[in-house]
Amino acid sequence: MAKVTLPPFLQSISGQIGDLHFRTSRSGKTSVSLGSPRPRSTPIKPTEVAARERFRKIASTVAQMRRQGSQLSRKELWTLASAAYDAASK
Repeated sequence: MAKVTLPPFLQSISGQIGDLHFRTSRSGKTSVSLGSPRPRSTPIKPTEVAARERFRKIASTVAQMRRQGSQLSRKELWTLASAAYDAASK
């Protein structure tokens, strides 16, 4: 395997460009592979979809509250937003 030193602007590259897939390991090494990544072996469960939707809505609410100038910490905002979401969904 060849070793390449990446320029500073590519030190943390990840994702896909065409058929090239860039991955960075926990040790910080970047690898490139050709072709599509392996597909999911199991379909997404309805509980996963619900959890992702809940996260998306709460994160959106927190971002909106921060844009409005809230002085609370992100953790406090997250707690408030998740409590409001849970109360509204019941």
